[in-house]
Amino acid sequence: MPIFAKLSNKVRSLVDDSKPPGSSFPGTGVNSQQQQQSFSQPGSEAGGRIPIGNGSKSEIMRYRFWAGVNLGSWFTLEKWISSSPFEGAAPPGGSDLDICKSGRPKEEIKRKLEQHWDTWIVESDFEFLAQRGINSIRLPISYYHLSGLDPSLVKDTEFDFTVEIYQGAWSRITRAFEWANRYHIGVLVDLHAVPGKQNPDAHAGASHEALLFTHQKYQAQTVRTLEVLLRAIAGVENVIGLELMNEPAACPQLQKFHLNTLNRLRSICGPDFPLMISDAWQLEAGLKIYFPTSSFILLDTHVYRCFTSDDCAKSAERHAEEVRGDLSGRLGTDLVQKSESGGGRVIVGEWSGALNPGSLNGSQGGEQDAKRRNFVRAQLEVFEGKTSGYFFWTYRKQDGWDAGWSFKDACRAEIIPVFLGPKHKGNVQISPDLLSQRRQFATNAHSQYWDKAVRRPMEHDRFQSGYTTGWEDALHFLSSGTVYGNGPAAEIPAAGGQWKVRRFEEHIAQRGSGEFAWEWGHGFDQGRQAATEAWKTSSLLS
Repeated sequence: MPIFAKLSNKVRSLVDDSKPPGSSFPGTGVNSQQQQQSFSQPGSEAGGRIPIGNGSKSEIMRYRFWAGVNLGSWFTLEKWISSSPFEGAAPPGGSDLDICKSGRPKEEIKRKLEQHWDTWIVESDFEFLAQRGINSIRLPISYYHLSGLDPSLVKDTEFDFTVEIYQGAWSRITRAFEWANRYHIGVLVDLHAVPGKQNPDAHAGASHEALLFTHQKYQAQTVRTLEVLLRAIAGVENVIGLELMNEPAACPQLQKFHLNTLNRLRSICGPDFPLMISDAWQLEAGLKIYFPTSSFILLDTHVYRCFTSDDCAKSAERHAEEVRGDLSGRLGTDLVQKSESGGGRVIVGEWSGALNPGSLNGSQGGEQDAKRRNFVRAQLEVFEGKTSGYFFWTYRKQDGWDAGWSFKDACRAEIIPVFLGPKHKGNVQISPDLLSQRRQFATNAHSQYWDKAVRRPMEHDRFQSGYTTGWEDALHFLSSGTVYGNGPAAEIPAAGGQWKVRRFEEHIAQRGSGEFAWEWGHGFDQGRQAATEAWKTSSLLS
């Protein structure tokens, strides 16, 4: 069942209470009472929503398509990206905790880390990103980086002794918000490491195994960390969301933890602040668990095609073909259908241009770049058409040239397009007559097809309503550079995303649910696409 049919059922049950208690939402495996307990709080979903369409900078940033880059190893460090902070680290020498256990005086460790924070990324990097069309960044930080915000967050954790070392991190994190805002860049805050570790990798803060889900204490500390962090960032104009934790290991406790934590956080921020959860490398299962909901939930999936023996056995050309085709391998059988089942609310939180040397077949220099360029363009085509955004991993590397993992190097090699997304065009005016003409043409085509297929009365006025909304909203976003400055133009995700979910919710509240409520969604998609084409094509401008 399409996501908007599911949402129609859900909105109807919340408005007129017509859905039988305990019945299941289609395809979720979670009954309605469980779902409402998981996501609702006073004023959410059934009412009390923040109205959309106010045109604020914050609204545009949160609902637009996110063309983004990860600022990896700025705060949560990874040795393969930036090696110098790890000099002298305690064995095995690959994590933040190993750095802090080096045996050197705390003041010396603090000074070295602060030097890294002050030089790894500077304000001019945000200017560079904006010049390339990047409108969002994903900022990986860890719970111990919040010592300057609330030092009690590391109490009774293995980072308890590091309060003085990380005291200066929070002021630099908030400075990053300010730098990004100057260039109209949104910031997705990613809690990359939590108390006890959520996965066994060193980038989760320490070099030992993951203990989060074997100790209730760590789970409670993680929830409290998220609550403190959310209160600090939810009101920041260009903070576009909070990711609960990065790449948690899949385990039986994860679903319950996510649902309970979302409920706690919604009591702080309400239903309209973006919260993102990792799919734990299980995209299809995540969509079934967490959707449908009209709260602003995004599902983060990470896409790499360079680590497995199967990846190595495929040529670069084959990888690009699979991305453009059935998207098998790392993405499962069909990312497109999976994303659509969540209303397009999938974010590719990490991806890259990296290919295994076996996939490059010994090619060198420019030939390698050409293969990576084709591979990257294939991924961008899919992400731009079927998700709500993406974040390249990572912005830069310290040692050597790496056009597969370094965004800056990939830009120099022209592997990344010169500009990502639409450029701001000033005050573009499109004749209202064009909307009338295009809407009538689309409605006629829609009616002819579906009247023949269904052979009974339908509700094509819903299609017209959706078309008008999609057209007007698309132009509103595309002209947003005039609302908050001369930044890149913004687009509603082609997959619809949370904006379409909210507009559909409004439609159901005004018109009511019904068998043919889905016609509104078809109209919205076509209206959004037609307006976007009219805006981009000068011959259609008046």
